[in-house]
Amino acid sequence: MADLESRGCKPRPSFTVPSHGEGLIAKECREAVTRATTLRTADHLLQQLEVLPAAIDRLADLPADEQQLAIESLLRWADFGLHLTQPWRVVLCGRPNVGKSSLINAFVGYSRSIVFDQPGTTRDVVTVETALDGWPIEFADTAGLREDPDELETEGIERAQLRLVTADLRVVLIDVSQSPTDADRELLTAWGDGIIVAHKCDLDDAWGCETPPTAIRVSSVTKAGVDQLIATIVKRLVPQVCEPMTPVPISQRQIEVLQRALDGCRNGGNVINEIRPS
Repeated sequence: MADLESRGCKPRPSFTVPSHGEGLIAKECREAVTRATTLRTADHLLQQLEVLPAAIDRLADLPADEQQLAIESLLRWADFGLHLTQPWRVVLCGRPNVGKSSLINAFVGYSRSIVFDQPGTTRDVVTVETALDGWPIEFADTAGLREDPDELETEGIERAQLRLVTADLRVVLIDVSQSPTDADRELLTAWGDGIIVAHKCDLDDAWGCETPPTAIRVSSVTKAGVDQLIATIVKRLVPQVCEPMTPVPISQRQIEVLQRALDGCRNGGNVINEIRPS
């Protein structure tokens, strides 16, 4: 118990939810707990087993205008709820040999990615899961994006582009020990809404005033800036955490049904029976 509390879990009075005759939402919450990969997400999911079925059940007893507000409050946490069982996806991108693999290794603490001083070494998307501040995160190390790739590298770059589009967060690396190129500038233009990392800051700076002012200076060798980068990643992925015992939808099915119910409320209807636990 002491170990669980030291990792952020909070003791609460015991409760019993019957496994026989329980509604679909309770069953989904129970199943979701088994898929939690960190103690922090498991704690949130255990709370949902206690509060979410009751919150959905209460919707049917609310006036129509209050139903809408209650559903909107639930859906506010939809993305957070999904990631209690699915890791946030973070993609590192940059030119070949910019140090993406080395940075991922610095995050996870072991050499999961290939590190070799040859552009194009990572020809496919390499993923690794870890936890930062108790949240599950999947890092993707993508093929270096450069001009004139060979056929095999082209396939890797196409996979990298797909990952970039679907990622929860993009981390753009620039090698500040090498002069900026058009490829660097194109990446910064395309994905500048992500986190920009001025990598290899332990070496002489060749970017000077061209370094984006928002860039975080990091060295995978000395570990300078790594803690700041991790804190920034966590803040971008989880900008706000719900208060304890806040009901949160935790599956795509629940979110879709709640959204249909919300649409019905906005159109003057009442479809709460569709989402009430059976």
